[in-house]
Amino acid sequence: MSKEDLKTRRQEKAYHKLFSEIADHCVAHGIDMKTVIDKFERYRINVDAKFVKSVWRAILETKTGKTSTTEQTREDVKLVQ
Repeated sequence: MSKEDLKTRRQEKAYHKLFSEIADHCVAHGIDMKTVIDKFERYRINVDAKFVKSVWRAILETKTGKTSTTEQTREDVKLVQ
């Protein structure tokens, strides 16, 4: 893939804005991650390390308020498991 084929910085910012707006809408309407995943009936979602880490972080933030796995304590790990 050539450099010309990569997204521009402007496109990257637009994606970030779009994803932020979708997340805000979901939060405002009580739509959680489980609800979203349950609706993925028509799409095959590969369960890879990136997906698992994303789910782990969502659970971590919900249970502990922390967003980074590097901030976890031993007690946090027990809460998330």
